[in-house]
Amino acid sequence: MLPTPRPAIGGRHRSRRARTRGPLAAAFVAAAAAASLLSAVQPTQAVAEPAVAALPTGWSTVVNAGSGKCLDARAAGTVNGTAVQQYACNNSTAQQWSFTATGDGFVRIANRNDAQQVVDVSDVSTADNAAVHLWTYGGGGNQQWQAVDEGGGSYHFVNRHSGKCLDVPSASTADSVQLVQYTCNGTAAQRFRVAPVSTAPGDVDLGPNVVVFDPSMPSATIQSRLDSIFRQQETNQFGSQRYAVMFKPGTYSNDVNVGFYTQVLGLGQSPDSVTLNGAVHVEADWFPPQNATHNFWRGAENLSVNPTGGTDRWAVSQASGYPHDSEVIDGSPLPWQDQGHRRQPPPEPDRDREESAMSVKSVPSTASSASTASSVAEATRSVVQEFVAARLAGDTERLVALFAEEVDWLLAENPVVPWIRPRSTAAECAAQFTELTEHTVPEDARASVDTFLVDGTDAVLMGHLSGTVRATGKTFEGPFALHLTVEDGRITRHHLYENSLSIAQACAP
Repeated sequence: MLPTPRPAIGGRHRSRRARTRGPLAAAFVAAAAAASLLSAVQPTQAVAEPAVAALPTGWSTVVNAGSGKCLDARAAGTVNGTAVQQYACNNSTAQQWSFTATGDGFVRIANRNDAQQVVDVSDVSTADNAAVHLWTYGGGGNQQWQAVDEGGGSYHFVNRHSGKCLDVPSASTADSVQLVQYTCNGTAAQRFRVAPVSTAPGDVDLGPNVVVFDPSMPSATIQSRLDSIFRQQETNQFGSQRYAVMFKPGTYSNDVNVGFYTQVLGLGQSPDSVTLNGAVHVEADWFPPQNATHNFWRGAENLSVNPTGGTDRWAVSQASGYPHDSEVIDGSPLPWQDQGHRRQPPPEPDRDREESAMSVKSVPSTASSASTASSVAEATRSVVQEFVAARLAGDTERLVALFAEEVDWLLAENPVVPWIRPRSTAAECAAQFTELTEHTVPEDARASVDTFLVDGTDAVLMGHLSGTVRATGKTFEGPFALHLTVEDGRITRHHLYENSLSIAQACAP
């Protein structure tokens, strides 16, 4: 049973309420709200000034003309309610903003540390001196601003809902003063210069959902961003958000709790290049009683972890790799809470890094080594092609011969799917295909392989499959990825990732 979604409502911030409704209801509510808001502010907007000028398309600083200080997210915060303040310019990402058109000449102003957090008038207020803070964008008029050009790269910003201007209260020049909205008056306290952030060579904007950390960044800033991503992704089982969290080479002291659709990567040439003192872990607290069978779709790789307390936990079911090109150092082996399938934990780390099974091996550079690698890859390709042919022909005897005596088999279990169960021997693995045929309609079975990748002894097939369950007459469909490992001419690993939810629904009476 799926968990009941929790409404994203907090405090008295009325602009967010409609977002907790179903799609159709939300559309009607949004339309009605938009109509009422436009009616309410039409008189104010009628005297609004010239049309919006072209704002920078990339990340920019926003500097107040009166104080010379930068628009800043207090303490680099990324949570709802973080104060938008002025602060001495310091080139941090907390002072970098983007402008995205929302229609009719208005924009939302997002902070670089979390592009879903935008400049927002608290409590949807229309009063003077209402505080301005960050809040997750939900389409409210109090989250949209018109940038009115004053020339020379300077603008004043008019709120769509209230018709009032972004303002530094009392024309203060002090640090940490939270901004407000105030009746537009043409003063320097309401005028801001917008300038693109200079981009260093190789410093490419990868988009709001790709987060790159540098060891020079304060640990608290990194932790705040990590926590913000996790809060969004912890229960986001069927959401559309995706995150890549990357660490440049160096040492960090952080707790990386990995939620749904989050990939954590070290950017060095080996796991030794990135060391995390703390944890890179997955928990199952969101699904009582700590049921890890619903934890999937996440991964971590190419970094070393020095776990607090000596252990790191990776409580997952499927599609959730903590691969062997990552290391757990100065601690116990990773405790695997793997409740959906057979899976072997990583080997005990060897203190000699050159011999460790979890260390990155040196890349062969000689011509003979390259030739050997090529021949290994060709042997893998040949076995996989034979496997696919035997599978299509339903040749169980040949499949038994292709599997090793002991197979690392991974396929998420579900009690309502009769052909999915733990397997490890060659005969058990080959029998899965016979059982699948018995429980589905052969004439309706479809499968396509769109990608075939081979790297040494490993091969990955990706494509699309569909079919009909014989007992229920229901159909299933979705993408799949199959990871096979071939050693000594036989398949030793068979990891299949597929749309298990669609299949389970098709099997249910």
